[in-house]
Amino acid sequence: MRRRVCSYACRMLTALVILAGVSCQSARQADETPSENLEAKAGLQGIWLDDDTDTALLRIEGDTIYYTDPNLDPVAFRVVGDSLLTYGIRPYAYKIEQQDEWTFSFQTLMGETIHLHKADNAIDSLTYTVRQDVPKVEEVVKKDSVVIYGGVRYRGYVYINPSRIKVFRPGVSDEGLSVDNVYYDNIIHICVYEGKKCLYAEDIRKQLFENLIPEDFLQWAILSDMDFGGVDANGYHYQATLCIPDASSCYLVNLHISHSGELTLELVRG
Repeated sequence: MRRRVCSYACRMLTALVILAGVSCQSARQADETPSENLEAKAGLQGIWLDDDTDTALLRIEGDTIYYTDPNLDPVAFRVVGDSLLTYGIRPYAYKIEQQDEWTFSFQTLMGETIHLHKADNAIDSLTYTVRQDVPKVEEVVKKDSVVIYGGVRYRGYVYINPSRIKVFRPGVSDEGLSVDNVYYDNIIHICVYEGKKCLYAEDIRKQLFENLIPEDFLQWAILSDMDFGGVDANGYHYQATLCIPDASSCYLVNLHISHSGELTLELVRG
């Protein structure tokens, strides 16, 4: 019995030593983390205009930077030392060259210096009235196809539905700032009839193709289009297009809907 008590006590002591070590390590890491310059952050609050064009470029509110372009996602930031740190898809540090109550200068990604001055006119805030969390209202695109095959009438419906699903893509603005472009993905509904019998009726999302398309492409891409490909002995055929917005890169995937209503996918090889 005594041996068991000793064993238990030893285990408890070991656990306490380990916890103490972890606690000390966490404390050291916290001490080593550079502290934020809250005074500098407070001085950046407001709307900043470009010195050359006098147009609004940034609105800083709290710990967030907003852009005038509604297609750019707001980004969190901190001021540490002489750097403005942004935390988008790709974190970045900008060297601050000058900051006071009314002026703000820092180096861009291109190594150039951008000079800003704070707006003193409330009219400048109108630049930021567009809500960035709501996509543009787009119409649903409807595509119908009717084919007679083997004496049977086939009809397919495709509805390309704009969604609120955001797709982000890192980029660089005209001013040389690291930005996250925001696009909105589509959900495509396919419905196929063989005579009066419904063979297939499902919503198609880009995640359906994750086993065919590389992840480092799919994460930036949107499900752009769905085209009718014909009817044959194997069934009803469509071709999906997945593209990275504002780029020339696209993948094509064939969708085969069998006469029994089963869906199979095939990547189109170039």
